[in-house]
Amino acid sequence: MSNNQEVTSQGHTHRQRTRDLPWDRDSVNGGPTSISILLNWLKTRGNYARWDAASFVRHEREQVCMEILTLMQTQGITHRHAMSISHRIQLLRRNYNTAREFINHARGNGNGNDPILLTYARRVCEHWDRLDPIMGPQLIEHHSEGSEAESTNTS
Repeated sequence: MSNNQEVTSQGHTHRQRTRDLPWDRDSVNGGPTSISILLNWLKTRGNYARWDAASFVRHEREQVCMEILTLMQTQGITHRHAMSISHRIQLLRRNYNTAREFINHARGNGNGNDPILLTYARRVCEHWDRLDPIMGPQLIEHHSEGSEAESTNTS
């Protein structure tokens, strides 16, 4: 019988739920933690968009999460699973969106750069500073120099 099973007084075997190590305390031999690997993966250009685009197709999302899982395994972190990684990203996004909605509402009523607002955002979303550039509103860069192809002048 494996370590995570127990026999009840009626002789039935039940699987005990094992508790995962915290995402911020599972580094192996001084390497990066699961959350650190995940946040670094998310900040790589296009990765969050790939995960988000795979939202409605379980197989596609699992494939993307397997990529992250492989990174974790190369660092010796072997207790994570693809779907727990997807769940963690969903949790990060939920916390980020809660903080973002509060800030957007508060900015409508005054100074959006108020340190109190940022303190709140960081309390609701521990990784606010790393997630805001990834999950936040993306600004489209406008170049001051227009190209001839962009001209609408017909004269």
